[in-house]
Parts: sequence; C-alpha cells; structure tokens
Amino acid sequence: MTNIAISYNDYLIKENPRIVFEGAEPVYTMNCPGISSILNDSTLVMYVYKNGTDATSTFTTGSMTAAGNVVQLKKLTGLKGGDKLFVTVFGTGDGIVDCLAAFDLWVMKRSGRS
Repeated sequence: MTNIAISYNDYLIKENPRIVFEGAEPVYTMNCPGISSILNDSTLVMYVYKNGTDATSTFTTGSMTAAGNVVQLKKLTGLKGGDKLFVTVFGTGDGIVDCLAAFDLWVMKRSGRS
C-alpha cells in the first residue's frame, strides 16, 4: 500500500515558520493530527535542510522518540542568525511509512534581524 502525498503543505505544521534566536537549542515535541499511533522504530527519522542541502548532522544531536501520535524531535544545535532551515520528520504512522510533519525554522540574530 502506497500513500502518495499531494504536497508538503499537507504536512506543514500550523505554527509555520518556527522562529528562534541564534544560540537556542530547542527540542520540539509535535502532535501529528490524523494519526493515532506512531512507531518508535528505525523508520522515525528527522532531516534538516539548509539551501536544499542535507545538513542534519550539522544541526541535530540526540535521538527521537514517539508515543501515541506525539513525536519528540532531536535537539537542534549550532543555530546561527540568518539560517533558514527546513525540517522534515518521517516515520510509520498507522502502519504507513510517510512524512509525519514538516516546518520551516528561521533563526534570528540576537538583534532581532534575520
């Protein structure tokens, strides 16, 4: 069985973009509406892209967990003012491996400028 997404807009969280200040190290917990159960297994992965390039190893540390329809993401680190990142979360939700959520992360300088 294949789940074909119409567009990533289907997965964008409502609080998009997320905005943080440089130096922050957020760990987001996300509720995935429309999904009743997310497996806490090897299909649960998170990617961080900067300028279309996979920068996951540069910006993340730690591991992810899932319980019910809630996912705790990896810690985001090394955030610098002006970074505009795109985060995607994949996993098995209700028996289907697919994108669970996606969001933009904009990092502001301490001065408040992007």
